[in-house]
Formats: sequence, structure tokens, C-alpha cells
Amino acid sequence: MLPLQEAPSPPTSGPKQCGIGCNINTNEHGELFVTKVIPGGPAAFSCNVAVEDVILCVDGVSVVGETVDDVKRRIVGPEGIPIEVTLRHKRHSGEVKEHVVRLLRQPPVPFPERLSEGPIGLGLDLERMDDGSLVVRKLQNGGAASLSNQIRVGDKIVLVDGIRMNDVGQPRDFSSILKGRPFSRVSLGIVSNGILRNVEIVRTVVLMGEFLIKFNSYQSALNHAIVEPPPPRRDPAVFIPELFQKHEKSPANSSSYGLDVSIGIVGSLQ
Repeated sequence: MLPLQEAPSPPTSGPKQCGIGCNINTNEHGELFVTKVIPGGPAAFSCNVAVEDVILCVDGVSVVGETVDDVKRRIVGPEGIPIEVTLRHKRHSGEVKEHVVRLLRQPPVPFPERLSEGPIGLGLDLERMDDGSLVVRKLQNGGAASLSNQIRVGDKIVLVDGIRMNDVGQPRDFSSILKGRPFSRVSLGIVSNGILRNVEIVRTVVLMGEFLIKFNSYQSALNHAIVEPPPPRRDPAVFIPELFQKHEKSPANSSSYGLDVSIGIVGSLQ
């Protein structure tokens, strides 16, 4: 993690400037956290950014102690340029977990607000077994489970946010357990091939038709996005006598008496 650095000012001209499709604010502890994930935006398409996630770093630079405006200046940048955001969230058990999300700056795809209203599930067709577990029979195309690529047909869900499914009384009860507010995170205990594993999924809005096409296009662009290294910058403080002597003997290079040094520079993020 790099030390705190001053947030760069956004350029006044050049490529179109974009963010990552979420709103942020400070909580009662002074931490910067996500207050809203905008459907159709990069954060939503990542399937890994949830409301109440705390922002720790932007492209490896700590933003702890910075203001909302500082972080916005770090996040907003040229359209099509990737960005990495380190987030922290609290699991149902109280355990704190950090994760890094790679995103591509772009404007949110226009998305009907009504589709993101009310509780939403994971896009699963489930069958209740005699032992109380829930077996996945089908994944809804464009649903949270399908987009996250963490659940397969035939998996058995035995835990939902720490609640054992065999403790749930009626078959109709599990549907309400799986549902929650849009872009909230749910923790699942899943048995696959006899092995128990923990999976965390963000409840994303179901994508259909053109929205699913946009999602796939975004993922393809993100996978192929490459950040070009910064150009070498001359550091006048670096001086090597051997190089000076070599250049001194060569008139063609008489203007070069120093050493070009490549310096990693944190890009404009907001």
C-alpha cells in the first residue's frame, strides 16, 4: 500500500472524464464508504461492489483520511482507463475482509430505476431437500449468481448469512432469506462435490436483453484494457560520472549528461 499522496486535479481538457458508477460519503467513523451503486455502471458490472463497502485505496494509494472530494478526484479519469479500488466490508460473522476490484472507467448504461427497486434475489431456481439444504436446479441468465460465476447447477446451499438451511421451517421461507436490498452482499455456505466452501455474492439487478449485451461488452473491454507505463522522466539529481565521461567523448550525445529514470506515477483517478 503506497503512502497517502495529494489527490491530483482533474484535467480541464482532453479525453472524456468518467467515474465508476457509485456514490460515496463518510460514515460516523469518518470512513469513506459506498452509499449507492448505480445500475449499469462499472461498479455494478463488477458484481463485487456493495453498498456500505469502505474505500481504502485507489490504485494502491491510501485514501484513509481524505475527503470525499479528494477521492472523487482520484477516481474520475479518462474514459476507458482501468482503475483498482481496495474495499473493506464486514461479513455476517463480524469478520472484516478486504478485496481489490478492477474496474474500467465509463459512463453508466442508462437503466430503468424501477428494475432496481425493492428486494432482489440471486437469480436461482432451488429445490428443498430432505436434509434442509437447497439444491441449485437452474441459474437465471443475467442474475447475480450467474454473473458472479461462483455457483453451479447441482451445488447445495447449506448456509445463508450464517443461518443453517435445515433450521428454516417452511420451504417458502428460504426465498425471503436469499432476497435483500439491491447491491447488498450475502454470504453463502455451498457444498460442491462434498466440499464446503464460502461464497460472497452481491445482489445485482437482473440483466436482460441489451443490458446483458452491454455487460458482456464491458467485461471484454476490461479484460483487454492495458495501462501504458508512464514515459521516462529525467531526474537532474541523478548523476553518474562514467555516463558523463562517455557522453563527453561523443559530440552527438553532448546534450545528455544525466540518466533517464523511469518513475512510477499514480494516475489521475478522479
